[in-house]
Amino acid sequence: MKRCRVLIALLPLLAASPGICQLNTSVSLQYDFKPGVEVQSHISAKLLGLEMGGGIPVAVSGSAEVDMTVEVMEVDAEGVAAVQLNFGTLTSEFMGESRESEDLQPVTMKVDRHGHVLEAHGMEDVKLDLLAGGGIPMPVIATLGSTVELADEALPLAETWTATRTSEMPEIGEVSLTTTSRLDSLDTEHAVIITTIEGDLPDFTAKNPIQEGDIDVKNAHLAIEDMTRTVNLATGIVETADAQMTFTCSANMGGMGELPITLTSSFELRPRGEQEQARTPARVEQTAQVPRSGAQPPAPTTYQRVGRAAADYVGALLGSALAWWQAR
Repeated sequence: MKRCRVLIALLPLLAASPGICQLNTSVSLQYDFKPGVEVQSHISAKLLGLEMGGGIPVAVSGSAEVDMTVEVMEVDAEGVAAVQLNFGTLTSEFMGESRESEDLQPVTMKVDRHGHVLEAHGMEDVKLDLLAGGGIPMPVIATLGSTVELADEALPLAETWTATRTSEMPEIGEVSLTTTSRLDSLDTEHAVIITTIEGDLPDFTAKNPIQEGDIDVKNAHLAIEDMTRTVNLATGIVETADAQMTFTCSANMGGMGELPITLTSSFELRPRGEQEQARTPARVEQTAQVPRSGAQPPAPTTYQRVGRAAADYVGALLGSALAWWQAR
C-alpha cells in the first residue's frame, strides 16, 4: 500500500502528489498552520423540532446566527497554533420574534498538528438559550465546526478514526465528547471529513425559554450525525460545515412535571457573504407578495404562540389518554 503524507495548509506538497486519492493509498494528514491566516465565515443554527414526552411534537421555531472570523495568531516550534475566533453580534429569534442580541467575546484555542484542541478560553460568560440554538451555545457550535481532529496515523481513504475532545460548555461545565471521523475525499484544494460526535452532559440549570424562571436539565445527551466539514488545504481552516444535532434530556419546561425532551436542530458554516447571496431571492419574493393596501391582522406575540403550542401539546396528550381509555 502506498503511503502519502499531506500537510494541510501546505498546498505545494499536495499538488506534487497526484496519486493521493487512490484507494490503495494510505494518507497521513497534519496541520501546518501559518501565522496571520484569517478567514471570515458566517454560522447559523435552526431549531428543527421539539418533542416533549411520548414523542409528541410541539410546534415551535427558533434560530440564531453570527459572523465569525478565524485567525491564526501564532505558531510555536512544535506546530501548536494559537487560533482566535472573533464574533460579531449574535442575533436569535424564538417563535418568530427577535430575542435580545448579544456581543460574544472572542474564543482562543491552542490547536496541535493533529487538530486536537489543547485548551480553549472565552466561553465563560456565554448565555445558554435552549430553543434558539437547539440546546448548544453558538460559541460551542463554532469550535466544533471549525476544528477537525485528524488521525494520529496514516489511514486509507474512508477508514474511520476515533478521538476524544473535552469542551467547556457555558452554564453546563466540562463535557467529554467522542468523535468518529473519516476522510471522505481529498483533492488539490480541499479535504472533506465527515464526523459523528456524541457525549453525555452533566445535569445543569438553565433559563426557561418558555416562561419565567429556571429549569433543571437532567440526563442530557448530545449527538451530531455526519457533520461534514470541508477544510481548505491552503489555509488549514474549515471553509464549510453542515450538521444535524439531537439534544435529549429530561426537564420541566411548562409546569407539566418532568418530561423527556428531544430537540433537533441544524447548523451550517459558510464563507461570509455567501449566505446573503442565498437569501436575496427569498427576500425579493417576500416583498413582492406583500399587499399594497388593506389592513393586516396583528402577528401573534411570543406568549400567544407558545400558548398555542402548549395547547396543541396538552390536546395531543388528552387525545392519547382518551384513545387509551376507549380501547380498554
